Amino acid sequence: MSNETNTEENNNRKVGRIIAIIVAVLVIAALIVGGMKKKTDTATDTTAALPEGCKPGFLFSETTGKPCPQTETGADAYKADEGVVNTSGYEAAIRQYAGKVVIFDGACKPISMISGTIAPGTRILVANNSEKQLALSVAGKSATLDAYHYFTTTLRTTGDTSITCDSKSAATITVK
Repeated sequence: MSNETNTEENNNRKVGRIIAIIVAVLVIAALIVGGMKKKTDTATDTTAALPEGCKPGFLFSETTGKPCPQTETGADAYKADEGVVNTSGYEAAIRQYAGKVVIFDGACKPISMISGTIAPGTRILVANNSEKQLALSVAGKSATLDAYHYFTTTLRTTGDTSITCDSKSAATITVK
């Protein structure tokens, strides 16, 4: 009987170990799934807070064409009591090209202009800062821009470069 008892005890130990392993695997799986669910919930919350037609990383809404909010970090971020303030891709681009920007209002008047001269090969940003669509052209590049949209171009030729807005000369940039 002692052999039967030893065999039965060994079988009980093996079953106990198997049960312990299964429980450990289930606990680990539950922790992993719980962690993934939290990450998914956070991503869903971020997407839900975005305006119509905006998805994370989009500069402009697919449906409205308006700028999508961009969360900024680092030295350029604006801090508020609740954390980082969202800015649009349009505003971020304007800041990135500071000093090399020409911005037009709805009457085709430049409300921000490059001051002085710029060197050949300088990339500039031309923007429509109005609620209506504008046709803008500079150095051979033309675009019809919706509200709060922009394009960039590189000025390579020295001399005075004219910028037109709705087919009328609206500003001049000197390239030297």
